[in-house]
Amino acid sequence: LMRIKERMNGVMYHLMLSKNLLPSATALKMKRGWVFQHDNDPKHTAQAHRSGYVKSISSFWRSLACL
Repeated sequence: LMRIKERMNGVMYHLMLSKNLLPSATALKMKRGWVFQHDNDPKHTAQAHRSGYVKSISSFWRSLACL
């Protein structure tokens, strides 16, 4: 869990995922047996998030494959 002290936006959401999701999955040794889901809230579909997300998702999955 991560405490958010201010109003979340797309940039903040992307930073939260990149700094917390992979380290948590690694620490929990989750391998490929889990699913990450989110709804269509504007911060989840923001252009800033999508552009960085598309670039980083392939390296994210490669990292998980090494767990």
